[in-house]
Amino acid sequence: IDRMTDDLTNRRVQVCCKNLHYCTQVWQEHNGQGFEIAGRLVNAILQCRDGSRSASYGDEAADSLRTQLEDLLEQFCRILEQMASISSNLKSVVSLLEARGEDPATPVFNTLPMTAFASCADSMTLDYSQELSLKRNIVGDLLRGQRNRDTLKAYLSCWVHQPYLSNHVIDQLEALLIEAGLRST
Repeated sequence: IDRMTDDLTNRRVQVCCKNLHYCTQVWQEHNGQGFEIAGRLVNAILQCRDGSRSASYGDEAADSLRTQLEDLLEQFCRILEQMASISSNLKSVVSLLEARGEDPATPVFNTLPMTAFASCADSMTLDYSQELSLKRNIVGDLLRGQRNRDTLKAYLSCWVHQPYLSNHVIDQLEALLIEAGLRST
């Protein structure tokens, strides 16, 4: 029974790692789409200010882009909810191991303990949560459309570079995928 329980735990950890990786991939796709939409919105705002487009055309185009950005924020929220659920799932595995009297610091597959998997998922959720907060603030300011050219360009730069997503957390996820046998070295 212990062997079967270990296999189920390992499988659960693998599924969580796959899902975390999938969430990051979908986030990146949405980030690219969001950058494109935000860029078009910034251009529409600036063209209306510069007088190179009529205000009515700019308002119609900007309204459509604003709606698209708001929809995209909802998709980011859903991704973050999935990440939080995965993090909670991995924490529950740690709790389960502790409840069974097992040491969660024991390596799950080869070298990394269960606590490392839970900690990485938690760090990722925190980083992506901060990034979502930044994106919300950017969208809020873009929806008001009251910023100068330099500020709008800085917003686009922040959107594309995602300053709250550290390379360290992404590297940790890659290590977890390798550890769980989902990637080759």
